[in-house]
Amino acid sequence: MSFYEGLAQTALGLIKGKGQLVQIIKVSSDFDPVLGSVSNSSSDVQNCHATIFPLRSPNRLSKALNLDLVKEEVVEVICEAVSLTTAPEAGSILVDILNVQYTIVGVDPLAPAGIPVMYTLIAKKNSKPIT
Repeated sequence: MSFYEGLAQTALGLIKGKGQLVQIIKVSSDFDPVLGSVSNSSSDVQNCHATIFPLRSPNRLSKALNLDLVKEEVVEVICEAVSLTTAPEAGSILVDILNVQYTIVGVDPLAPAGIPVMYTLIAKKNSKPIT
């Protein structure tokens, strides 16, 4: 195990102890030219541990996304990387333990030497849950 893989295990232990189990669902959209409609179909569901905090003051990532923190119910999610097979992506859906759904709008990986340790996600609460 390399030094950075050990850091990833430490991050997993801390987040697992203080956080919650969440699902990250990569949503793909298909356009039907005959019907002229778009259908959502979830293609990849991953479980991981994360902590979710209301974002009260802008950080580097939320400033870059130009978000209205209060109006859009923006949260910051710290997600461990050990349980994930692929990195979270903007546009994916995050579902917390209470089944509240968020759309991921920004991803900031912490990956020294190319080894993912954790991800900081910026997400907006969905007003209408995606089924």
